[in-house]
Amino acid sequence: MDRNRIIKLYKLLDYTTEIEGDRNFYCLYNGRWAKFNQNYVDKIKNEIIEINKRIEYEPKYDLDLKENEETIQKDYKDMLTYLNSPDLTLNEDTREKLYREFVYNYNLSKKINGTLLDRKQFNGIEICDIYANNELIHTKIGAPGEFNECINQSIIGMETWNTNKEEIKNKLNIKNVDTVTLLLITQNQKVLKTRDVNEFSSLRFKLNLIEWYSKVDLIGKKSRVIIAKLK
Repeated sequence: MDRNRIIKLYKLLDYTTEIEGDRNFYCLYNGRWAKFNQNYVDKIKNEIIEINKRIEYEPKYDLDLKENEETIQKDYKDMLTYLNSPDLTLNEDTREKLYREFVYNYNLSKKINGTLLDRKQFNGIEICDIYANNELIHTKIGAPGEFNECINQSIIGMETWNTNKEEIKNKLNIKNVDTVTLLLITQNQKVLKTRDVNEFSSLRFKLNLIEWYSKVDLIGKKSRVIIAKLK
């Protein structure tokens, strides 16, 4: 684990449950319980059905752990230099810095001819992980708990860019933005097989995803969600 990216546990905990005989759903949301009735849950489900039509499932974005390890062996000096590591040898300590999401972003930025901005910040805010083709891309590997974090980072990043365009252009060389993208990498076989985000059990994730689309629309940019496979 990268010690510099420790996240409060309650932000990752994502739990939804029903109580037998009670037609309500209970969701752990930012450390507190929220209650939703069946009608509201059905409304969320129907909104996600429409969102499903817009989500892309692209094998070219799949994360191959074997490829990640090959990249570490081949390019560790380049990655450690990017991270301003004083130690450019590959050992237990430096491997912690080369966690799988960073290595994936490093690889992908090269494949799509983009700029790697993972861990690069403007006023303490990470605008995106990769900037390519006028697109702000945030990536996340895991499950809805981690995806909620990614959605929040994307919202903060795009809103910060929208109000500080010139300063961010000068510091990070982000010139123009047409599209805001979430790239979510999962092992959830039901979602990957059915291509249906409703197969994620998390109400919190679905609510956050709906809100994310609305906020991207609000700043007048195209929204793009890609779901890829961890293999």
